[in-house]
Amino acid sequence: DRSPIPLADELTGGVEAVQASAGRARSAAGGMLGRLVRRAQDLLPRRSTPHRRVNPVSARRAARRRAALAILAFVVVVAALGLGVYFFGGRAADGPSIDSVTAAERAFQQAKADLAQVFGPGVDLVRDDPEKAKRLLADALQQLQMAGEKGIAESSIAPLHNQVVAGIDRIYRVMNVATAVLFSFEKSIPKVNLTTLILGPDGAPYVIDKSTRTVYRLDLKARKATVVLRVGQAAAGTKAAEPKMLATGGLDLLILDAKNVLWRWRPADAKGTGTLSRVTVNGASGWGTDVRAIGTFLRGDPEQALYNLYVVDPSEKQILRYSPAADGSGYPAPPTGFLATAQTLDDVDALYIDGDVYLSEGGVLRRFVGGQAGGWQAAEPGDTILRPGPHYVALTSPGDRQAGLLYAYDQPNARMIAIDKATGAFREQYRVSVDPGWKDVRGMYVIPGADGDPATLFWIDGKRLLSSVLRPTATPAVTPGPSASASASAGARPSGTGGPVASRGAGRSSASPTGTAATPGATP
Repeated sequence: DRSPIPLADELTGGVEAVQASAGRARSAAGGMLGRLVRRAQDLLPRRSTPHRRVNPVSARRAARRRAALAILAFVVVVAALGLGVYFFGGRAADGPSIDSVTAAERAFQQAKADLAQVFGPGVDLVRDDPEKAKRLLADALQQLQMAGEKGIAESSIAPLHNQVVAGIDRIYRVMNVATAVLFSFEKSIPKVNLTTLILGPDGAPYVIDKSTRTVYRLDLKARKATVVLRVGQAAAGTKAAEPKMLATGGLDLLILDAKNVLWRWRPADAKGTGTLSRVTVNGASGWGTDVRAIGTFLRGDPEQALYNLYVVDPSEKQILRYSPAADGSGYPAPPTGFLATAQTLDDVDALYIDGDVYLSEGGVLRRFVGGQAGGWQAAEPGDTILRPGPHYVALTSPGDRQAGLLYAYDQPNARMIAIDKATGAFREQYRVSVDPGWKDVRGMYVIPGADGDPATLFWIDGKRLLSSVLRPTATPAVTPGPSASASASAGARPSGTGGPVASRGAGRSSASPTGTAATPGATP
């Protein structure tokens, strides 16, 4: 039981005694400290024990739902306030507004400065330096457009814009012309639908009305329309189909109907009486339904009434040329091709011939000399800063071959453009500023003025025959009846100036395109 090491048992016993004493001392100290803490706690105020309530599951769910809704409402309110501040509030919106107003004012002032350089006191750059005026006016137009987009009032821009347009129109030789109504079908034929106009061999206008399918001769003095041919009318053992095209050849008015039958109307007097007969044309039944225009060319003495017949036939890719019989009774021989090279003619809108052949083809003017195209090009007005380029659908001229002016109708821009026939140079352009102006021109011809007077344009819309003297007017307007100048011009035709006798002497006849307009001219 005892350790073999001397004094080991005594040392071990002493250590154990020390450990036991230390443990008792620690326990005593801890007990005293604990008692002191507990006494201090006993001195603190006490709260009674709360009674806990146990809520059912449904109540807890409702509480959570209400809390979620409250959070969502808070988020919505914060978002709405943020958006309101962004769009309507304060400093963020003020900056761009101020910038926009500043840019608009700068553009407006720049336009005024440009105009001041062009039309300042004692200055007229349009007259003295058109090229510089063109640049300044183009810039002024652009600046005014910018000012309008940035918020300058239209009432402030309009006066300056009118000055710019007036200046540009002067540079590009625009004339505003007046218009007079010479004849109206509105009361006699309420549903009238005029499609073709041509100057007849007796100096009277002839029209086709699509609604009644009738050709009428218009007596402007008597204010009377006389039937020349209507659908179903019998002559030479044949009933006429719907009239489609008109042309003038020598003493005759030619009418092509929907069945490609060619009719000849020869006036007997100045009151609208005459004789109607059928003209035999070799191969006419094979033309089909795509004929685009017909025309004639007077050969020799007008009293002999011998003239070539020309037919624009897209299916043949040719302008068919027919030579008359010796007695003028018809065209018994097969045609020859006028064009040196066959070509597509599907988009031909108008034909005019004065010894050369002019076509309005796809909106572009082309001239053929001896069947060949080339060496001639119609110049455009050049005012593309205001208007798009021209698209021509009708042609007419009162002059001889390569002499005088060719008048072309630019449909999209509702204007007439005068082109030098010899060179193709642009000369003038004409507009009617009173609505509807020339938006619905369906046929036209021109009579030259006497002794240097301006020419007179005769034209139709869907219901009326009208005229415009091609000279500028300060206050263009449409008058309810014939004007003195228009009546005088129309009445002057039989007497000789620009009338049938002069036309025959010049070797001119007339041509009619399909549907849109009639174009008097001559065919070689």
